[in-house]
Amino acid sequence: MIRSKYFRTAAMAVLAACAVLAGCSGQGKVIESSGAVTEASDDKNAGAQSDTDSEAQAEEGAPEGYRLIDSSENGILQSELRTYVHEQSGATVACIDNDDQELAFGIFYNTPVVDETDTNHVFEHAIIAASEKYPSKDLFFDLANKSYNTFINAFTYDAFTGYPVSSMSEDQLISLIDAYMSCMVAPAVLEDENFFKREAIRYELRDPDDPIEITGTVYAEDFGSLTDIQRESLNNVADALYPGQAAANSIGRAHRNYKGLTYEHTIETYEHCYSFDNSLILLYGDMDFDRIMDFLDEEYLSKAEDKGTDLSAYLSEETEPGYVEMVVDCPAFTGDTSENVSIIDYAISLEDADWKDLIYWDLLSGFMNQENSVFNECLREAGIYNQAEAGLNAYCSKPYFLFRLYQAEEEQAKAFKEAVITALSRIAEEGIDEDIVDTVIKQTEIANYQIRDTRNAGVNLFPNIVNYWVHTGEVDYYGLYEEAFSDISGDQEQALIKRLAASALVPERSALVSTVPVPGLAEEIIAERDKYLADMKAAMTSEEIAQLIADTEAFDEWNAMELTNSDFVIDPEDVDIAEPYMDYEVTEEGGMSFYTAAAEVEEIGRYALYLDSSALDNEDIQYLNLYMMLLGLLPTNEHSEDDAIALYAEYLDGLSYTALYPEGSEAEAPHPMVKFMWTGLTKDHEESLRLLLEFLSGTDVSDGAKVLEIVNRYKDDFDLSRSSDMLTLASNMARIGISENYDYKMIFEGQDRYYFLEDLSRKLSEDESYIGEVVTGIEEARDKLLMKHGLIYVCAAPEAELAGLKSEAMDMLSAFPEGEASEMQVNGADRIRRLGIEVESPSQYIVNYSNFYKYGEMEGRYLPYINAVTDRYLIPLVRFQNGAYSGSISLNPIKGDIIQYSYSDPNVGVTIDVFDGTGDAVRDLELTEEDLDGYKLYTLSTTGLEYGVLSGPMQSMELDILGFDLMQGTRMLEDVKNGELSDQEAAAEAIGSVLKEGNICAVGNGANIRADEDRFDQVVSY
Repeated sequence: MIRSKYFRTAAMAVLAACAVLAGCSGQGKVIESSGAVTEASDDKNAGAQSDTDSEAQAEEGAPEGYRLIDSSENGILQSELRTYVHEQSGATVACIDNDDQELAFGIFYNTPVVDETDTNHVFEHAIIAASEKYPSKDLFFDLANKSYNTFINAFTYDAFTGYPVSSMSEDQLISLIDAYMSCMVAPAVLEDENFFKREAIRYELRDPDDPIEITGTVYAEDFGSLTDIQRESLNNVADALYPGQAAANSIGRAHRNYKGLTYEHTIETYEHCYSFDNSLILLYGDMDFDRIMDFLDEEYLSKAEDKGTDLSAYLSEETEPGYVEMVVDCPAFTGDTSENVSIIDYAISLEDADWKDLIYWDLLSGFMNQENSVFNECLREAGIYNQAEAGLNAYCSKPYFLFRLYQAEEEQAKAFKEAVITALSRIAEEGIDEDIVDTVIKQTEIANYQIRDTRNAGVNLFPNIVNYWVHTGEVDYYGLYEEAFSDISGDQEQALIKRLAASALVPERSALVSTVPVPGLAEEIIAERDKYLADMKAAMTSEEIAQLIADTEAFDEWNAMELTNSDFVIDPEDVDIAEPYMDYEVTEEGGMSFYTAAAEVEEIGRYALYLDSSALDNEDIQYLNLYMMLLGLLPTNEHSEDDAIALYAEYLDGLSYTALYPEGSEAEAPHPMVKFMWTGLTKDHEESLRLLLEFLSGTDVSDGAKVLEIVNRYKDDFDLSRSSDMLTLASNMARIGISENYDYKMIFEGQDRYYFLEDLSRKLSEDESYIGEVVTGIEEARDKLLMKHGLIYVCAAPEAELAGLKSEAMDMLSAFPEGEASEMQVNGADRIRRLGIEVESPSQYIVNYSNFYKYGEMEGRYLPYINAVTDRYLIPLVRFQNGAYSGSISLNPIKGDIIQYSYSDPNVGVTIDVFDGTGDAVRDLELTEEDLDGYKLYTLSTTGLEYGVLSGPMQSMELDILGFDLMQGTRMLEDVKNGELSDQEAAAEAIGSVLKEGNICAVGNGANIRADEDRFDQVVSY
């Protein structure tokens, strides 16, 4: 992954409020925008129509019970947006009408965070556990594992809570809607406190001599963020800007506020917020909207009353003007890194800004985050070379703009703020360099073209719409976005940009906050919790202790009880099996291969270049990694540093770099490859490819001081011990020795990359002449890679432009030296069947990986039993009984991957034992025909395919390159429908055999890993 692109995109999500999902954790998104140039209105809802104007334009023919209040066309979404009010219940319903075959529904509520006990998050989990109409032990997992869904989840943001689902079947979608809506009106948690105890928090005691323990799903998830400095820093910023207000409260903090987390307090969330007049219902795709709206009306909305819910007070609390500085300790474990790991934030409140201005602010952050921006220039002038970024956080009660410095020391705070002020002053007076503005406008245009080129496109669009609705009462966020982008694109004088910068120099409320990790503080917090539990027990009478033991036993009995629901299941025979994109062409020209595919897009294409990397040895690979980090930040043979930075940003923004090895059974003469992929306007294709080749072949890396500066700025991003995605790390490491692709991939992406950069930094610091060895190492690696032999060019673009794009590529790539085949030179890691990795984390992430094409005799009809054992065995044990946030099994019928995993898990050995028992658990399942049909449905939706207009063709062409039979997964899924209950014994044998042959990797807290080190063949510390 290219260094600069990772930072400018993925890292920006850190500035958003945290979203907490029912199935996994995720980050909210910074508003993705591009702003405008007319003077903004003072109206908070600038750009939105009044009800009177909207009604005047509304068409007749709204479904019965609804009143159409607005209708508009949106070019970015390629959709018609119609907004209704349900007259009986007061619910707002918005229809996003387009030709997407993946249909989506979501119901969302305005849920202000009244305190930090995390009750909104808890209730999000508990409400979808069961309902009066759909009794179950956990309806959410029934729905997830026994329906034809392409997405099902729930999430909590600081400003709202949502329940989205999607499916390729309208009939299935309606049954999913029915289940979710039944939970909204009659959730079982209102009658049964056990759902709260399981999902939130409970105190357990099984023997009078034991200590009291605290556990629960949400508690476990929140505890997993104990040392997450990015979450902690966002919480600290909110505290500094809005002290004493609801806007200062953050979700995900039950691990720090568990004393106030009670059943009664959680139920208050439902009473205050869960009314249809406080809801937004979103419908998306190519569906029969009247049919679904009639269903909602008849079954739910017409039976509810408009209660006049008004939660605006939580958004309108008065903020005292002023400026504050804070230094806040962040928990870290003894032995964790303590140098250059702080985060410094300078934040400006935007609570009074209208929403068009907020979109402008977001675009301003895009201008400021360019490598050659005045913001970065001012930082360097101040002697600050850390990673830094600017961003808007609008996913909270009161939005703010944030300037953030990473890998910082507390002493840098004031200098950082001064550099920010200097940058804002220059922008207010001089504006932004026109080339930077043009570059960001182009980047945004490209992003706009891709907005629906994703799986779950509808669900992905919902959060921006809902967040806008919570704050304004309006729905057409993307219409306002289009206006703002048009404005900013046409603002030749940069009046808007200058106005925003000038206002940031005199903010009503601002704060400078340093979040500083303190090793040992995490243990102190844990010790405080343990003391609280010990004091609780010491204060209890013998009768109270006996009652707690009885309560624990009663909960255990309830928790072990099996109660499932399949009332939403449709007939698997009615499901059409998705097939991969196959309409691509492959030609051989001049010793090179060219793959081209027609995509249903306009003016945009996605391109990839695969180069044979067989000749690279392990050291070459680390030099190549270093070279990729330097691309676009140093001069080339043809361009100065400033020009190279600008051109890279304009034409190669989003360039990715990854290692691949053909491992499919049909791979011919497999050899390792390095892939470069980017997306751009088709009119820029020739220039973008020319620049890529220029950067790859001619970047000047001879300036040792500059190389050292860049290495020090980015090297910590590659320290896997501080990764924000430990589950991916565990999954990658568990694949070593089974997947040739990951054997090779992890030579590039393993911890050795960080060690190499650390060593390089030390040597360059100690000896300026060492840059000579660096130059030699890079040149040798580069020359081994840049050759015509084994070269593959791949393109998905509008059909009318394919021939021209291919011709342009052929002309330029023909200039490569011929090269020749080589035996693979690398030494990969040995296979370790059971591996423990110690990292800086309070909990664990455990993966059992195997492949059912390599081990065992797997039939498609056996696959539903994988989903059955996930639902009936793995989730109940790992999540509900043993306190992990999540546990599941995923599979890929194309590649044959099968992955058991646990997420934010307090255990190590216990979970490994559960994994080891999965095969036997399949044999012990008690299933009905209806149950099996449900598991078939979910299996049929697990295709492993991408469906985007660009991502679909690109995936198919890459799978072909890697030697996979594209129809292999389809054939497996076709056999799924043939499954019978009589297959259970054979399925148990096959699944157990495959999993037994796999690898297990646990990544987590060092003390926890070492406590169960007898479970591992090897334990390593990062």
